[in-house]
Amino acid sequence: MNKLLITITLLSGLGLVSTFVLAESEIGNAFAAKEAKEKTAAVEAGVLKADDSLVKKAEPKKDEGKDPVIANIIKVLTPLFGGEAPDNVTKSGAPGMYEITVGTEVIYVNNDAKYMFVGEVIDIESKRNLTSIAKKRAEEAYKVKRKEIIAKQDVSKTISFKAKDEKQVLTIFTDIDCPYCSKLHNDVPALNKKGITVNYYLFPRSGPNTPSFAKAISAWCADDNKEALTKAKERKAIPNKTCDNPVVEQYTLGRKIGVTGTPALITEDGTLIPGYMPVNILVERLGLK
Repeated sequence: MNKLLITITLLSGLGLVSTFVLAESEIGNAFAAKEAKEKTAAVEAGVLKADDSLVKKAEPKKDEGKDPVIANIIKVLTPLFGGEAPDNVTKSGAPGMYEITVGTEVIYVNNDAKYMFVGEVIDIESKRNLTSIAKKRAEEAYKVKRKEIIAKQDVSKTISFKAKDEKQVLTIFTDIDCPYCSKLHNDVPALNKKGITVNYYLFPRSGPNTPSFAKAISAWCADDNKEALTKAKERKAIPNKTCDNPVVEQYTLGRKIGVTGTPALITEDGTLIPGYMPVNILVERLGLK
């Protein structure tokens, strides 16, 4: 018999469904539930029981229709993910549970799709974190799609610090109020000298209608948005400005492609590197000297 430990996200059952629906309407990201975990220090231990009134009819993926259990799971989960079917549904290492992949996120449901688990599954005997393994596998598969999504964006809407002798382009999702984003921004001149162009997408982690979001809009709308962004990251005041801006779009884009914190660096091949990395290590990671 398999010995497994399931760490369940601390979320109330019905609240998770409501959060999924709210997230889709506001920012198009089915995984706001995970964000809720980070913002809620502790709530009651959570297991999700699907509310039939919130579950709309959806067609399963054609290639999954041969397995009635998987077909039913896809049917139930698709409306929770904004009408898009999960990227992958497979049996997990825990009996009676299925592993669901959406982008780079991994969740679990039981075999009749009535209960959802958001957390980590650990094999006690082998001491392997099965969820971590699944996420690495999902990230490897998703980076091609992420690369394609970034390639379709309008670069003129980014705040770009171009290298004179450009060898690579690094996409960075940044938050003005993030200390490590400021630290990374101090490294931009050194990155430029190494031939690395930095294209900034604004990702105020606090979300729309917050002071941080307003700062991002003011920086983007400034006459010289590179200078304004730099000043803001140095904790200097910049004029409040509004204009037709892409901040909400960029925030939504980040959530869509797996950005959960800042800084989030995306390489030309679509790999997402979370967090700050010193220049020498980053340059080496990018295959440059």
